[in-house]
Amino acid sequence: MVCGEPIDLRPAGLQDAALLLLWRNDPLTRRFSINDAVVGWDEHIAWLEASLAMETRQLLVAVRGRPVGLVRIDRDEATEMSWTVAPDARGQGVGRSMLAAALPIRGRIVARIKSDNVASRRLASRVGFALLEPGPLERWELVRPIPDQPPASSPSG
Repeated sequence: MVCGEPIDLRPAGLQDAALLLLWRNDPLTRRFSINDAVVGWDEHIAWLEASLAMETRQLLVAVRGRPVGLVRIDRDEATEMSWTVAPDARGQGVGRSMLAAALPIRGRIVARIKSDNVASRRLASRVGFALLEPGPLERWELVRPIPDQPPASSPSG
């Protein structure tokens, strides 16, 4: 997989359930998740079905020849983004590319990142987020667009 390959985003669906659960229960993903417990199949399916039914939530699978990550966008007073890079795609530029593809959205955009999640903190900074509230669970806000990184494709919304 070449770092420069474009990332496309597509809506997640129930057909992605097994892959998303595999990524969700990866030990490193869990370490940096707000909820770090192992998630079982039934709980995961209930969450996925509820998420797919929410008008205020988008789940976007990042694809670079194959699925390589997930971006979750929750719209409320501010839009909150969270992301997961597939364990076998880490360190290949996927995070930056998938956020670039997801960020042509309007309004205030925030992210919550655990303070010891160096990779996500570095990614957030590189794509234009600034740290607003330090602490064990930091709050970041997008303050500038991603430099020199036009999106390969953009989600609707």
